[in-house]
Parts: sequence; structure tokens; C-alpha cells
Amino acid sequence: QQQQQQQQQQPLAQHPSERQLPPTSPQSAAKDDLRTQIGALQEMVRIQQEALLLESEERKNLAKLLEEEREARRAEVARLRTALQEECDARAQEVRGLAKSLQSECTTRANEVEQLAKALRSDRERYQELAKGLETNASNSTQANSPSSTS
Repeated sequence: QQQQQQQQQQPLAQHPSERQLPPTSPQSAAKDDLRTQIGALQEMVRIQQEALLLESEERKNLAKLLEEEREARRAEVARLRTALQEECDARAQEVRGLAKSLQSECTTRANEVEQLAKALRSDRERYQELAKGLETNASNSTQANSPSSTS
């Protein structure tokens, strides 16, 4: 029994081959094997916990990177939207200026056409009067030269 107590007081070895004293009884060997298995299981649990912690940290980092990328894209979309709106505003202003210029040109042309139409009407009236005068002269000339007028 004293030997068992001394053996229990010794620290557990990591591996059965590292033990300095061989077990004195099958019960002691079974306990040592169980302790070794428990130690191995605890080490596996620790490794899995570390892996889970690393995976969790990696997911957090990826989520953070993803959010930063989303924010950068939102900012880029906002910048492009603003630039497009400014371009549209500038084009609209340019179109309004062209429309005013075109309206002014059309008004000028319409006034010129109206003046030409008045001049044409005036010329037509004058030509019609000249034509009537020529007809009268021709009629008078024909009557003066006819033989019936000499009798």
C-alpha cells in the first residue's frame, strides 16, 4: 500500500513509455491508462477549442472585411450617383440653353418669313395693278387701231 501511495504521488507521464516505474498491479495500470486517455482527450478538446476560437476569429475578420468592402462599394455607388446627377444637370442646362437659342432662331426666322410674305403680297398687288393697267392700255390701243372707229 505504501508503494501505491508513492506511485500515485509521482506526476503522470505523458506517454506510458515515459513512466519510470512499471505499474505494480493491473488496477494501477488501468488507472494509468485511463489517466493517459483522459489527458489525450483533454488535449484533443483543447486543440478543438483553439481551432474553434481561430475559426471564430477568422469569421469575425472576414465579416469585418466584407462589411468594409460593402461600405466601400456603397461609397463608390454614392460617388458615381452624384457624378452622374451632376453630369445630367449640366447636360440639362446645356439642352435648355440650346432650346432657348433654337427658339430665338425660330422666332427670328418666323419674323423674316412674315416680312417676306408681306413683301410678296405687296409685290403681287402691285403686279396685279400693273397687269390691269397693261390690259387697259392694250384694250384702248386695240380699239384705237380698229377700222370701225374711223367711220
